[in-house]
Amino acid sequence: MTSNPANMTILTLSGIEKYYGTSHVVKDLNLAIEAGEFLTVLGPSGCGKTTTLRMIGGFELPTSGTITLKGEDISQLPPYKRHVNTVFQNYALFPNMNVAENIAFGLKQKKGAEKMSKSQIQSRVEEMLQMVQMTDFAKRKPQELSGGQQQRIAIARAVANNPEILLLDEPLGALDLKLRKQMQIELKSLQKRLGKTFVYVTHDQEEALTMSDRIAIMNAGVLEQVGTSSEIYYHPQTPFVAEFIGESNKMQATVAHVRERGEAWIEAGEIGFAFPKELQKTSLTSNQAVTVFLRPEAIRLYPVNASVDAAFKGLVEDIIFVGSTRKYRVHLGNEIVLTALETTLGTPQYAVGDDVRISWKPEDCSVFEL
Repeated sequence: MTSNPANMTILTLSGIEKYYGTSHVVKDLNLAIEAGEFLTVLGPSGCGKTTTLRMIGGFELPTSGTITLKGEDISQLPPYKRHVNTVFQNYALFPNMNVAENIAFGLKQKKGAEKMSKSQIQSRVEEMLQMVQMTDFAKRKPQELSGGQQQRIAIARAVANNPEILLLDEPLGALDLKLRKQMQIELKSLQKRLGKTFVYVTHDQEEALTMSDRIAIMNAGVLEQVGTSSEIYYHPQTPFVAEFIGESNKMQATVAHVRERGEAWIEAGEIGFAFPKELQKTSLTSNQAVTVFLRPEAIRLYPVNASVDAAFKGLVEDIIFVGSTRKYRVHLGNEIVLTALETTLGTPQYAVGDDVRISWKPEDCSVFEL
């Protein structure tokens, strides 16, 4: 199978707006998708991610804006005229056809110069079955397959027509947790083997972080940030992304004053710490209200008598066991409670009621002006 050159933009969404009546569901969306990448559109229910996918696939038309595939404006084309195929959440396999017939269905619909002979169709079906490791299941009906097997067949059917882009609308949503985790790895591996561009929609953060080359996060119809898993997690660009992705401690704070060279002194209750200018997304000013986000894994706990720079005194008020980690909820006064993580290997270092010292590095904080 051929694939497009890496790092070449294959699909562009420019100024996309979508209204349903007076409801504004997608707002000035601009996104460039690279050939051969696995891009996930992530966000809560109702954020516009599925509508965006359906506009790429041609099942919905944008109210305004342009969708371009390899330089061609496809904004108003019907689905069958786009070199794009979709795998739906329920897989949409034909129950009266066996696996091989399901895969062959789209190939038999080709007309004109693209029309395929019976031998060509059979060869292509066999190739697809080998690709998804389902050769031994060719004669089975969809209802005789597991959820994971049905997903593979749905992907094989979609890929058989050699689309430029494969769209996937939460295809793992119906699977149990263990199978879903297994299929995340398999799906990413399959995408790499095919060299195809996958655009994947989900509300599941773990899926997005596990599989994606890049993640596009949407909120209330707005594209908040696009980046790699690491960029999204460690360097959120908006308060929504900081709070939505993973787990974060959130503190309302104030810039008490700005020191020489722009270093801001941030205070939240009895807590105060310096925040260098180079870490500020915009230059902070004195008396400015800000929100501070801090990952639990970035927090360090020490015995109360430990000599640690830039550490604050706290009280362990709860310990929560969550399998691979323990969560310590530490009260720092003024209604500030922060969560810190510790691996569960060995016995807990602290108990409920213990006084501790707590610290973190400024670079582990994300600070946003209100």
